[in-house]
Amino acid sequence: MLFDAIIVAFFAVAFVLPFLQILIGSLQPYFGLYTKLTTANYVAVIKDRDTLDALVSSLLISVGGGFLVVTLSFVMIYVMQRSKSRPTVALLKILSWLPATAPGIVLSIAFVWAYLSSPLVRSLYGTPFLMLIALVIAHVPIAARACEGIIVQVSTSLDEAARVSGAGPWRAAAEITARLCTPSLLGAWLLISLAISGALDVVMMLQTTNTQMVATLSYSMFNNGDVAEAAALYVLFIGLLIAFMAALIGLMILLRTAASGFHWSGKAARPLAMEKTDV
Repeated sequence: MLFDAIIVAFFAVAFVLPFLQILIGSLQPYFGLYTKLTTANYVAVIKDRDTLDALVSSLLISVGGGFLVVTLSFVMIYVMQRSKSRPTVALLKILSWLPATAPGIVLSIAFVWAYLSSPLVRSLYGTPFLMLIALVIAHVPIAARACEGIIVQVSTSLDEAARVSGAGPWRAAAEITARLCTPSLLGAWLLISLAISGALDVVMMLQTTNTQMVATLSYSMFNNGDVAEAAALYVLFIGLLIAFMAALIGLMILLRTAASGFHWSGKAARPLAMEKTDV
């Protein structure tokens, strides 16, 4: 009970109270001056085309970037744990940790110089694609550590049985390991999407006035003194993320229910090689 109380207290102090402060401040004419409640800040945010573009861009980059980085990390960790080549495993381990060695602003500057000095990809500067690439690379270490704990729970004997039954290595990975890990991978997708949505340092040098995310736009609002509008923008974006979280949680529940229903039906799984022998 004591540990439960400590966890609840930490959650309240670290998340609930700050969010309530931002929510109340977004309903005030001036942030920090508690007078009358008003929705003028939300109206101003919704009417502003730049803020709507930032909301849409942030949501798409967060969701799409989370999916890409989890998929990339899953492949890397799967090869690391299944490969017998020591040089390959060592190289993938280094690559999975390398982005964590550089601060976000340093990584952002590196991307600026790398893309501006390359004529073929110079046109990507100032576009959401460059921010997406930078955010995916920056969050590989987090996703890789999450995928390590997920994939290690799946026994290698299942892959070996699939290979004996005639399945190729990538088919075994997709139809056995990935399918068993899907609920946990959806959780990792949610975690990485939340981390990408709040990343400020990585995209600081990659943004332009036409391509901004919620983190960079709210930071600009704060510097310009529009703190209440920045709080309103943050609350709206949190609402979109909560809707995304609810959709993912619902999908995880459906997948687990479907998997449980398969076991309740009493149907035993057949080897892959038997699929071609059925008449």
